Amino acid sequence: MNIFAKPPPPPKEALWAVREMTTATRGNEKEITSLELEENRLVAEIKRTAKTGKEARALECEHGLGLGDTDESDGASYLKK
Repeated sequence: MNIFAKPPPPPKEALWAVREMTTATRGNEKEITSLELEENRLVAEIKRTAKTGKEARALECEHGLGLGDTDESDGASYLKK
């Protein structure tokens, strides 16, 4: 970029800023959606394994979600939902 060039007019700068914000927002929304999908899949697996009586696997899945530090670490919190 030429440092001696005339700066772009303010309306163009505003359009560029809006475009950058839209792109960043879209990326964040994609990340949120993928994390929600992974969380739903893990919750379903916890419920499925808890129904079949595989408590060790259910606890392992809970730790994958970061739920192992709760006071109900036996999977009862997700089974009640």
